[in-house]
Amino acid sequence: MAELREIPIHHRKRHKNLKLVIALLCMVLVVGVAYIGYRVGQTQKGKTVFTEQPVPTQTQPLPAVVEPPAPAMATLKGTVKNKITDQPLTGATVTIGDTVLTSDASGAFSLTTKAGTTFTDATASAQGYVSASTKTIDGMVLALVPDGKVVYVSNKNGGKKGVYTTNYDGSDEKALVPRVGDTEDYDAGVSTHDRYVTFMSTRDKRKNHYGSDDPTLYLVKIDGTGLVTISNFFGITQVQWSPVGAYVAWIGRENDDDTFSKVAVRDIDAGTTVYNGDPGDSINSYAFAKDESKFAFSVSYNPSTQSRKGIYVGDGDGKNVKKISDVSSYVTFNSDGNIEFSEYTNSKQVYYTWFHDSGVVKETARDESKRAGSISPDGITVAYIENRDGKSNVFTSKQDKSGEKQLTTIDTATGSPRWSQDGAYIIFDSNKTGESAKYIVSAQGIGAAQKVTDQLAGGYGYY
Repeated sequence: MAELREIPIHHRKRHKNLKLVIALLCMVLVVGVAYIGYRVGQTQKGKTVFTEQPVPTQTQPLPAVVEPPAPAMATLKGTVKNKITDQPLTGATVTIGDTVLTSDASGAFSLTTKAGTTFTDATASAQGYVSASTKTIDGMVLALVPDGKVVYVSNKNGGKKGVYTTNYDGSDEKALVPRVGDTEDYDAGVSTHDRYVTFMSTRDKRKNHYGSDDPTLYLVKIDGTGLVTISNFFGITQVQWSPVGAYVAWIGRENDDDTFSKVAVRDIDAGTTVYNGDPGDSINSYAFAKDESKFAFSVSYNPSTQSRKGIYVGDGDGKNVKKISDVSSYVTFNSDGNIEFSEYTNSKQVYYTWFHDSGVVKETARDESKRAGSISPDGITVAYIENRDGKSNVFTSKQDKSGEKQLTTIDTATGSPRWSQDGAYIIFDSNKTGESAKYIVSAQGIGAAQKVTDQLAGGYGYY
């Protein structure tokens, strides 16, 4: 019988460690089998055959991706139009919040945004128009007023006449200059291109030899700045702007007790005034050539010397004056720059023309082929007011009287129509019982005439 010997302690530790390693290897093998597969034993002809089979695994399905619902959308629509003609404006800029839009050929614009989005106002602007805003609602209409000012005289402030300005739709109404106490400002005249305004005023409280207020003539920019006195003549009449607006002229007496008058021409940019007329002259009319190159006036009589009676012509600024005729007459320039005048002699009216290129005066037939009236800025169209069948309205035509068009059916138009500086609109007065007002109408006859503002609180107004 073999002798059993005790295994040394250090050998037993080795065996123990070996068993531990074997156990770990078995565990790895088991885990591997779990992932790789397992052997299935089948009995075939008395033998057990093992085959490899994949270990079934359980796959967790991925959660379905749920798209958030699309936000509800809403579309804001609107239109931009001309407030005077009621016609759509193409290319206007519309700002809603941070979005900038442009109106199309029909004046329409639209903005698509999340339903429930709130905005404050929509603002529209376009070149040549005053910007406008409105509440942001679907179907909004932004009506823009063309740039320009209407100048008028009214007694609406305490019954005293003053000069006011307003936009073409009657908005932004304000006094051109504040009245002084109980004095009055009136007879306002606007220069071409709406740069300056002249007006008569009693604010100096100057008295004539009859003890009555005798007004002085003032000039101011159309924004109300730069007010200056330009004449202290007595009895000032016929204040008139030159066609381009470089000059303004008037007739008056240098001294209160003078029995004769002078004609003055003021150069607006230079701020200088040229006076024409000798002592004893009575000047009854004057005129500027269309291009302002010439200025003419007429002396009706002079008790001291009859040689002063006649027609005079000079440069547009009133300088270099010379006499061209002994005839005393109302004087005008025609569209060709020639001076036309007439006299009644030998029981008939005789007509004359001074030709500027030759300086010669010739007797001519009366030219009735040209339409008189207010000439458009481009010199092509004439605006005038005529009473036909008791109805007074505004008309336009070419200077040769062709292409006449009736612009209004208001039937109470009066005074001299005035063109806007771009030639697109005509401003005129309407006087009837209970109304004295300024109106505006498209020069193309688009839409009806619209009232701009009332001038007088009942009764008839001032021009």
